[in-house]
Amino acid sequence: MSKDTGRLTSFKRKELGASQVGTLVLGHGFVSPNEILQMAVDEHNGIPIEGLDNPKMEAGRELEDAIASMFSNEIARQGKKDHSLKLQKKATVVELANGKLGSSVDRVLSFAGSMLDITDSNGENVCLNAIDSKGLIAQYPVEIKNYSGLPTDPVSPHHEYQLQQQMYCGNHQGGFIVRLVRGWELQFFYYKANAEMQNEIVNAGTDFWNRFDGVLEGKDFWYDPVDTKEASKIYKGNKDKEVVNMDSETSLKPLIEKFVKARDEEKLAKIRKDEASLEIKMLMKEVELASHKGYVLRHTTSKRQKTKMIKIPDEFTETRVFTIKEMKEND
Repeated sequence: MSKDTGRLTSFKRKELGASQVGTLVLGHGFVSPNEILQMAVDEHNGIPIEGLDNPKMEAGRELEDAIASMFSNEIARQGKKDHSLKLQKKATVVELANGKLGSSVDRVLSFAGSMLDITDSNGENVCLNAIDSKGLIAQYPVEIKNYSGLPTDPVSPHHEYQLQQQMYCGNHQGGFIVRLVRGWELQFFYYKANAEMQNEIVNAGTDFWNRFDGVLEGKDFWYDPVDTKEASKIYKGNKDKEVVNMDSETSLKPLIEKFVKARDEEKLAKIRKDEASLEIKMLMKEVELASHKGYVLRHTTSKRQKTKMIKIPDEFTETRVFTIKEMKEND
């Protein structure tokens, strides 16, 4: 059973918002699954989440009303003047076994009469019923995007999963993704509820809250790190400097050899690169910008203000350093 909880979803209430679920299902996105998990843990612990007010997101919020108005005008232009495009003031959530899925929809479309017959930006004819199977006024969630890519770009699968979660939480049979491309071209796309995608969403949400509970209990329930930098953030050091014998880890030796080989190749590549760079600079001398048979060469001059670092008492930045070296007899 779904219930309203307020306009925005909250990790503190164990509500996984629709904007994050695509990353969890697909395993990648603007942030990683572990970054979403870390945000949930931080919010649970009362640590403010940073990076939620970047300029693009702020612009999107400011433009939301204008994009909704443009979409409404397009529906009217296609002959359906008697329609409603309302802001949904409350988020809707669905209970999972160990948490919740949440949905905060930008707008909800409904209309009078029997059918809505329009053509979307894919050229697809969309015929929608005004009344749902329960005899109630049918509602169609509308997800609004301020899009900076190309008009020919396909809709992001992350946005499709976002809309599918909104349909799942609100028990809707269809919905729209509406985007304003590069500030002027309105595009809108209709999607039906997809049971397979919604099942993936439920599984991803259940897995997410299992991991969340495990991390709070101090267990290694993190997602696989997306890169080596993230691995150093996830796996906190135990501060123990005693050597731990890991000879029983049979998969470790070939990985060490792979790392050492790549490191040595990297060193040689840097030497070759520096040698070539030196000779090029000796040929260019004072020239800052040159071209040569399809290549542009730059050796430009730049200037920046000198700064002095000041230590802040009792505040530290903690990092982990990773190295591999051959053991010697006295190690």
